[in-house]
Amino acid sequence: PPMAAAMERHAPCLTLIRPGDGAASLDGGDVLRTSRNVFVGVSSRTNAAGVEYLRRASPLPVHAVSFGGAALHLKSVATMCGPSSVVYADTDAGRAARKAMTNVEGGLQWYPVSEERAANCIYANGAIMYPAGIKGEDEITYTKMLEKVAGLRAVVPVDMGETAKSDGALTCCSILLP
Repeated sequence: PPMAAAMERHAPCLTLIRPGDGAASLDGGDVLRTSRNVFVGVSSRTNAAGVEYLRRASPLPVHAVSFGGAALHLKSVATMCGPSSVVYADTDAGRAARKAMTNVEGGLQWYPVSEERAANCIYANGAIMYPAGIKGEDEITYTKMLEKVAGLRAVVPVDMGETAKSDGALTCCSILLP
């Protein structure tokens, strides 16, 4: 596939895994990595066979997370916003994800937001990107919370208007390399 060829060409540090039988499905929007664990949301795009395949390939423990059917992906309701901090949607799906993940990794700090889009941000290299124009949150309070979480160097709003029209989010448009 074109994506695999591009990854092999531009990210030689990665080892691409390909399930042989085609039964496994695993969407990156369902995979959330902390410093000690990998959490995988079981959704319409990720199945138990995909979780098991990643479990066999990962050097970190992999845990399946059930969060309800209302959200598209795990990262639709919870993402890392600092080295040990998670921003999550204060919805049934977000609270279910928090509970499942807290049962495994108790040291995470959790920050609730009222809008799912606000729970979909990208933390990398001491900075954070978030969807600009979030409606359910006071954006100034939200960015101050993000800045405080990890003493971030930069908090960057990203216009996701056109991408959001087709259910796309920040984490859908990113590949974080180790």
